[in-house]
Amino acid sequence: MLNIIWELRERGKFRPYVLGGVGWYHNKVRGTQTTQSPLDAGPFVFSTSWNEGRYSDVAWSAGVGGSLELGDRLHLEVCYRWVDLGKYVTGPDVVSGNESYTANLRSSEALVGVRVRL
Repeated sequence: MLNIIWELRERGKFRPYVLGGVGWYHNKVRGTQTTQSPLDAGPFVFSTSWNEGRYSDVAWSAGVGGSLELGDRLHLEVCYRWVDLGKYVTGPDVVSGNESYTANLRSSEALVGVRVRL
């Protein structure tokens, strides 16, 4: 993912910024689901698998943050970032041949770090 950070005007020892990114993703997934009945219903285990699914598309991120100067070479970084890596799609169910699953791959991140200038 290619990210761009735009630093805003410094406010005392704090420097806010906004960031964004765009990239390309390729997801490959397959799965197996196993279901077992409760002990009082008798021994029953059912398992099904999904063929491999592939999906590619654009990924993106956006966020805001800031850097607080703690000393001459030391800064505290805080950032919130939303990342969207698209979705994944399984192939068809091996048993029925027509059921597949789709899910979105997204995250909301709160980041804290220390930066030391050498």
